[in-house]
Amino acid sequence: MSTTVIVHQAAFKLPLKTVEGKELFVVVAQVGDSNCFEAGLDGRCGRMARAWQSMFFGTAESIMCDAIRYSSDFEGGMVRMSGEKATPEKYIARVRRQLAKAESLAVHTDGYFRAAFRSGTIFMWLAQFENKEIIYPADQAGLSDFLIDAEKGRWFEGYSFNYLTVNGPSHP
Repeated sequence: MSTTVIVHQAAFKLPLKTVEGKELFVVVAQVGDSNCFEAGLDGRCGRMARAWQSMFFGTAESIMCDAIRYSSDFEGGMVRMSGEKATPEKYIARVRRQLAKAESLAVHTDGYFRAAFRSGTIFMWLAQFENKEIIYPADQAGLSDFLIDAEKGRWFEGYSFNYLTVNGPSHP
């Protein structure tokens, strides 16, 4: 068995609103599994393999609901934070703090959201679940349909990475 390890996590406020006018946020994380390693030099094990993903996407309230649901995995030992002992309560408090301090993102001309993170950049873009077609925030009709589908999909598919793709720095 492996444990999912959250190496880095951050929250951002998107320059989008729901159909009802509520602000939208995203929580992204660099995660890895405790038994997957990059190939090292001379056949030695390298560091834990890791990748960026969207953890939660939606209003602050819906993200907190998802974070509370996800926090139970800390109790069961299925998830842990890199370098610290995290309890469900600590994780919920962390997400709450990150949402309160969430940096506002701007949409760049290429349609991506960009955020500085440590010594690199996190790139995020909205994409339809079925065909992974990129949704450009300037396309108001497409964006409205996307946001309605994403809010419905939150409850059916339940995973924000179905709607938001993330790429970020791979260094520690």
